[in-house]
Amino acid sequence: MTVGDPTLLPAWCRALARAGRRAVPLVVIPVSLLGALLLPTWTVLGLGPLLGLFAAGVVLTAEPCGPVRPGTRRAAALAGAVGVLALPFAAGANQLEPVGGVLVLLVLVLGSAAALEQVAAADGDGPADEVLRTLPTAQLVAVWAAAGAVLDRRSSPRDRARAVRRRAAVLDELTRRDPEGVAAWLRAGGDPPGPATRADAAG
Repeated sequence: MTVGDPTLLPAWCRALARAGRRAVPLVVIPVSLLGALLLPTWTVLGLGPLLGLFAAGVVLTAEPCGPVRPGTRRAAALAGAVGVLALPFAAGANQLEPVGGVLVLLVLVLGSAAALEQVAAADGDGPADEVLRTLPTAQLVAVWAAAGAVLDRRSSPRDRARAVRRRAAVLDELTRRDPEGVAAWLRAGGDPPGPATRADAAG
């Protein structure tokens, strides 16, 4: 997680995130439609979109100076959707008591896991050289191994592409620290990391 890679989240968190991506829309959309029928029109068509714009703006303004990365745009779109649907969903869930309380809890748990994965993806879509340079070599090796585990299992194309980018960034940083040791390691096959890449080199 230090380097902003969602593939490094705990397995249980990734499982909850996958469930959230499927289940949350199936719960939120119909309950929000019910709530929209109960709320005044100005709330649904006025206040809801304003909340959505505010939430998306908060995410976008949190981005450091420079181009907005694709992951950040996705996170902003998600935050905007949450803002638009928050009031209708709350009204619909209140109408469905006591089942509504269970639905709210379900959305909070699964939605939080999905949001955490999205935030990690937003952080990991761009280069993280400045972060990688702060890590000890042993942790870089652990990141390399974790990315390799993603490539070894049946992962989604997006996760595999992210793992490849992460490995490339780690390899660049290891090479910067110890080019001869990394060259010898790669000649030996690259896995598992050789002793020359385990010792911390001066940053």
